[in-house]
Amino acid sequence: MVLRSVKDRLRKFNIAIAETDHHNLWQRARLDVVAISTDTKTVGQALAAAENEIERVHPGLVCRSQVEFLT
Repeated sequence: MVLRSVKDRLRKFNIAIAETDHHNLWQRARLDVVAISTDTKTVGQALAAAENEIERVHPGLVCRSQVEFLT
C-alpha cells in the first residue's frame, strides 16, 4: 500500500519508477527512479524533488539514495 502511494505521488514529477528488488521481502523494497533530459541540472532537480516528496509524505522511508548520470 505504501509503495503504491509513493509511486502514484511521484508520477507528477515526469519520471519513471520501477520496483527492482526485494519483491518477496516484507517491509522492504527498492525503487529505481529515472529521469531523462539533455541537461543534468534538470534531471538532478527532478530526482531531488521526488526524494523530497517521499520524505515529506513518509518521513524516514528512504534509507539510502544514489544518483548516477549516464552521458
